[in-house]
Amino acid sequence: MKFELKRIVSLLMTVVFVLSVISGSYVQVDAAVDTKTFSDINASEVFIKQPVGSVTCTLCSNAMMLRRAAIIKGDKNWKSITADAMYSTAWVKGKGVYWNYTYKGFSVSHTLLPTGEDAKKTYLIELLKQHPEGVVLFDEDRVTSAVNNRGGSTHAVLLTDYTDGVFYYADPNPKIASGRLPMTDTATVTIAMADRYWYVKSNATVQKPVSVGSKPANAVKVVSCTSVNLNKNKALLEEKGQKVGLTATVWPNNATNKSVVWKSSDTSVATVNSQGVVTAVGEGFVTITATTVNGGKVASCDVAVALEDIEEPEEVICLEKGITLKKCMLWYQQGKL
Repeated sequence: MKFELKRIVSLLMTVVFVLSVISGSYVQVDAAVDTKTFSDINASEVFIKQPVGSVTCTLCSNAMMLRRAAIIKGDKNWKSITADAMYSTAWVKGKGVYWNYTYKGFSVSHTLLPTGEDAKKTYLIELLKQHPEGVVLFDEDRVTSAVNNRGGSTHAVLLTDYTDGVFYYADPNPKIASGRLPMTDTATVTIAMADRYWYVKSNATVQKPVSVGSKPANAVKVVSCTSVNLNKNKALLEEKGQKVGLTATVWPNNATNKSVVWKSSDTSVATVNSQGVVTAVGEGFVTITATTVNGGKVASCDVAVALEDIEEPEEVICLEKGITLKKCMLWYQQGKL
């Protein structure tokens, strides 16, 4: 009797264990109802190629982005989104894709990327968190590169995601392999090359497969940034190493991602860290910018660095103004600069 009881208890424990593994091994059912898995939007049939000899890389890349957005939204007719179908709505003959357009209920816009490869990487990593459908990277500089199969033309690709420290993309160029590819230095468009991007304003939420026992995150409604302001638009630093703190206020208040990327136009004059603290380095003028990760909104502060230990300051020319440092400082204080 005791032996039978032990067998029953053992069987019950096994059943409970199996059920717990099954329920936690992938995306839970209630979460999967409103989201699409990472693998769905990266299926090979989602990606398309431009016809050989055509110049519709931007159109094809936008089509791939909207296909993924439609899948996330749950649109079963996502395959109807093609470059040909979008042509009359999104394409300007002899020019390219509109900077802003609406197609199948999706509002698409574009903005410039920050300058500098590191700033672009930081910006795009955060941007992709808000845009699981990806963003279309565009390199509008006609840089001839036989290695990158460019032939001296502009080009666009779909940046799909950033996973495990690697950017991935899909290229409409028929010379390049199909599907989601890791972005290397020989890609037709790299992060360093890209100048601007298209993105979907009306976002959906996607979920990557989760490991056994982990709980999938809930879907979050994305609220885009509309503007950014700084607490100062001018600042004067008079000693090397002197600091001034800038604070960025992002609107609306309930924006999903209020992060900004800080940048100095001349680090030999002043640097700025990730917290907006500006430090004087050398004589001159510099512009400090804060760019929102979500939406690419920009605010700036002009900083003048006039070091006290400069000999005969009246003989020092104030950067591009052609005036003495003393007059330069006076004009700055009077608001003339």
